[in-house]
Amino acid sequence: MGVTVKQPVSVRPIHFVAFCERVLGVRLTAAQRALARVAYDGADPCDLEPGERELARTIFGPVERFPSSARDILAAVVGGRAGKSYIFVALRALHLALTCDLSTLAPGEIGFGTIVAPDLRLARQALRFAAGAARSTPHVASLIVKDGTDELALARPDGHTVEINVLPATRGGSAVRSRSYFFVALDESAFFYSDDGYTVTDESIFTAAAPRVLPGGQLVMVSTPWLEAGVLYEHFVRNHPNPACAVDGDIAPGAPTDAIAAWGPTLLLNPSERNVKAVTREQARDPLNGEREFGARFIQRGTSRWFDPHAIAAALRDEPQSAPRPELSAVAVLDPGFTSDACALVVVRLEGKALRTAEIAERRPEKGAPLKPREVIGELADLARAHGCSELWTDVHYIESVREHAEAKGLTVRSLPGGAGGKAAMHIAARDALNGGECELLRAHATLTAQLREVLSKPIPGGGVAISSPRRKGAHGDVASAWVGAIWGALNATTYNFELCNVELPRIYLT
Repeated sequence: MGVTVKQPVSVRPIHFVAFCERVLGVRLTAAQRALARVAYDGADPCDLEPGERELARTIFGPVERFPSSARDILAAVVGGRAGKSYIFVALRALHLALTCDLSTLAPGEIGFGTIVAPDLRLARQALRFAAGAARSTPHVASLIVKDGTDELALARPDGHTVEINVLPATRGGSAVRSRSYFFVALDESAFFYSDDGYTVTDESIFTAAAPRVLPGGQLVMVSTPWLEAGVLYEHFVRNHPNPACAVDGDIAPGAPTDAIAAWGPTLLLNPSERNVKAVTREQARDPLNGEREFGARFIQRGTSRWFDPHAIAAALRDEPQSAPRPELSAVAVLDPGFTSDACALVVVRLEGKALRTAEIAERRPEKGAPLKPREVIGELADLARAHGCSELWTDVHYIESVREHAEAKGLTVRSLPGGAGGKAAMHIAARDALNGGECELLRAHATLTAQLREVLSKPIPGGGVAISSPRRKGAHGDVASAWVGAIWGALNATTYNFELCNVELPRIYLT
């Protein structure tokens, strides 16, 4: 079957659901179909058949009709393996590339559909889905004029050229300016970060792209959830009449005004046998992560930031990092990692009554190229010695490897407190010192301050506290972990007592 692109006004372009099922031969689940009919084909829930209408109430909440002002943006909180990148990003990009009205473009101007993802690997996967769907249909395949790694260009029968391309979120808002878009997808937008891996870029990309979407085009934010923050979270809460389906806490119900807000847990949108097994397995292994990843729920009630953002802001200093001052007392802590995690060194210096972060250094492994312990430990040990340190503190996990290479540099290696009590002692000491105004952080150390802001705590049964840091591009809160140890060391190293491991403190679990 052919795809109608520009026809007489009395003939409507093919709808998305029909395009998927009749042109591409893609069979949608009942819930995927209900979401697509409302979000992409302009249907209102009240006009759906009874079965689809009930599904729509679960996905969109008790909405009978959506205002036209909401239809330009889709904010979809979706579980993993639910078809979001394939159906709601890739196939929608191809559909609008062929059907969106481009009459407002200047002669010769190209219409763009851009897929932005946390990194190019994910963005290219969605593009491959779109290209594969285009090649699978002879009529659409005949329109392809460029089929590359980062772009798919088609020459439409109406004379317009369209291009679907990809961008990493690390390039920020500047990358999506100066173009006209029939489609912009922020795929996995809850995980958008800049090149340093820590600065959130979702707002800058959204702000730059939204005004450049053509009439009849669409901006789609679709992601598994993370923190209760960011553009996706804000649009979802503001526009969903039942935000409690994805967000814990006392959230005031919204009403669709500037976006269609959709909620799609994995087993609602795609209850395949494979997904049932995956969800069951993850819920048994890690119930909290399973609820987030497959249940499409943002980080849950009771979760808070371990370090007060206001205390972090108050501790920031604008001056650049100063040269080492070996005459001052300093504590160096190494958080070792070589394969999947980074290796980080933090030096905290005592300057009067202030605990100044004098040095941070982080070395990250590349894919397929782990760090070499002798080289990276030796390099970071030299940095510690430059600050006058004669000791290097580290976690017990890699202590023998650290000792082997650091002692060759003339450093005595000592173990940080271990066990639940020891970890509690360090984290509580660091938090109290920060809250008490004893710590000084440099704005130049953006990696450290960003990681400190992302350390989360959640009460658990039995009086314990679980602390977690997100994994970002080969880092797992490694710099923040080293800083916590260095602050503890600066406060307690001279009176270190292994009985700290047995003191009566809240149990802390680091994940």
